[in-house]
Amino acid sequence: MPASDSHPLAAQITVVIPVIDTSLIRATTTVGTPWSLYLNDALKTYDNDTSRRLVIPVIINSAFPTHGPLADLLNNTQGIHVSAAHLAIPNHSTSIDEEDETTTWIDHLFLEREISQAIVQHISPDWSIDHPLKVFISHTKKETSGEEDVTDIVKKIIDTTHLDSFFDERSIQTGDKWKEALQDNASNCALLMIRTDLYASRLWTQKEVLLAKEHDVPIVTLSALARGEERGSFLMDHVPTVAFSSADTDSSVARALCRLVDEALKRTLWGLQALYTSDTGFDWKPVHAPEPTTVTTWLKNHPRDDRHLWVIHPDPPLTSHEKNLIRDMCELAGFKRNDASLTIVTPREFLSRGGALLPGQDPLIEAGERSLNGRRLGISVSPSEDLERLGLSDSHLDYAVAELAQLTFLHGGTLVYGGRINQDAHDMTTFMAEQAERYADTPNAFENLQPWCVYLTATEQDLRAFEDRIANVGSLRIVFADQKLSLAEAAQQRVASNRCDDSDKMKSLTDMRQLAASTTHARVLIGGSLERSTYARVPGTLQEVYLQLRAHRPVYICGGFGGIGAVVADAVGLPTPDDYTVTIPDITPEAVDMLSFIRENWQNIDTGLTNAEQADLAMSHHPSMIAGLILRGMNRLVNNSPQDSRGDSRGIE
Repeated sequence: MPASDSHPLAAQITVVIPVIDTSLIRATTTVGTPWSLYLNDALKTYDNDTSRRLVIPVIINSAFPTHGPLADLLNNTQGIHVSAAHLAIPNHSTSIDEEDETTTWIDHLFLEREISQAIVQHISPDWSIDHPLKVFISHTKKETSGEEDVTDIVKKIIDTTHLDSFFDERSIQTGDKWKEALQDNASNCALLMIRTDLYASRLWTQKEVLLAKEHDVPIVTLSALARGEERGSFLMDHVPTVAFSSADTDSSVARALCRLVDEALKRTLWGLQALYTSDTGFDWKPVHAPEPTTVTTWLKNHPRDDRHLWVIHPDPPLTSHEKNLIRDMCELAGFKRNDASLTIVTPREFLSRGGALLPGQDPLIEAGERSLNGRRLGISVSPSEDLERLGLSDSHLDYAVAELAQLTFLHGGTLVYGGRINQDAHDMTTFMAEQAERYADTPNAFENLQPWCVYLTATEQDLRAFEDRIANVGSLRIVFADQKLSLAEAAQQRVASNRCDDSDKMKSLTDMRQLAASTTHARVLIGGSLERSTYARVPGTLQEVYLQLRAHRPVYICGGFGGIGAVVADAVGLPTPDDYTVTIPDITPEAVDMLSFIRENWQNIDTGLTNAEQADLAMSHHPSMIAGLILRGMNRLVNNSPQDSRGDSRGIE
């Protein structure tokens, strides 16, 4: 679609994946039906612009149309054939014995790998249909005859795919200059490290990995250690790793290959994005996060008269300890040690710090690395009933929360969330705690507030375990009336206050939300269930937004996940995806009054974002954009920065 003034730029490449089954065939064979018209239009665009649009048909259970737009497509384009069972999202916690005997992890991963490889070969300057993505199999010989030959398994699995491969014993012909062949292929292929016990100690495998890193090619480790390594090697680290399981050998290799193709796709997309920063002051744009092995090579070739080094790499970001080590290396290379002499960012860090690209100049960044020290961000989030209708899932919500949490912690801020501790895959409390453990380096990065009645129903064992888990990065507090109590204090209070009927539940939730609103500097609303509890008068996330505005604190509204977020966005006049509308079922007078208050007051409280940025935030379901815009707004409020940028940040979002 064409880009508008207030919306993200149009995509450079569009990939259309029609999933063709009997139902879709029936819906498209009659001329003039909505699906027929839609596909005719999509495929016509594809025919007229093959360089920017790729169509990858996925054919279910050998379904094949005899006429209509799908028949025209399949008569000219090779599709991917799968069974319906292989489309099911696999349960990563399922053991091998529990899996359906008719499917394997190879079946589940086949479609993902095939689609990713097709995209890479369509848009990459390095690989194509005629020159398929090639895997360099980096290995050592078996140490003992009884040792499992992982390399043979890797070759067997690759032979079942559309991937090309380089394996020294098979690929180097008699009379070839074998050193040049190894070095050339290690520098230009996607490298799969089969890390057995002797791998890290061998000079040639070290050389192969070093060449791959210096040339920024995709690298994945298949960790197949049996007895372990005496020392290991720093050359081998800082890359994605997949564990090899002797109980599930083929599937282990399939996972590694799938991850390697994903890394190739990341490299290709990064190369396209980097075109936007070709004349904007970034000195180094590596595909992989900087590390000692690659930094030394880059610094040796970088001009000494450059007093400010600008580095941008794909997410996830480096931790503070990793960045400090890179700064030490720059100082040893002759660059002055201070925060201004080296800037390492990812695209969403750049966006969140108010970054802007200035043609012919160094980039502009409004905020420093720890600009949110002392700032507390409340978060209102829960899965909405609209996710499936919007083509999303709980996992998409997880990704958005993860990126927001990471950036908040990296900027030195505190994330405040009021929610129970559940033991399920999408428990937001535990999920945010995990992000704090990975990215926070302060003892107050995450605060979990438990309403009194929720505390009364929780087990002491679960509460103690969670408190111990986050002790180094956050705190667990029990809200009683207008107080925040430690577990020890709550246990004493419990003796006198252990009643919890419906009215108590409603009051304890309101107390917690009121306290959260009065002790945070801003709040973000993402999703939010439209349903209310049987004892409540309004949905919880709606009340949280209302109380935050009553405290005269800004609220960042994300409507792209539907639910209360979309309701509130519509109420304040913000756009929603495709003009998506939603209403609160069985809405109460209290909810109507809260929406009216929000409508009248939200615009009067500065969020630090421009109107266009607020509209982008309201419509987006992309985690990086959501996290980046929210932190950009908070940074501007902290620094009192102007809301109009002197450059453009969109090229690297």
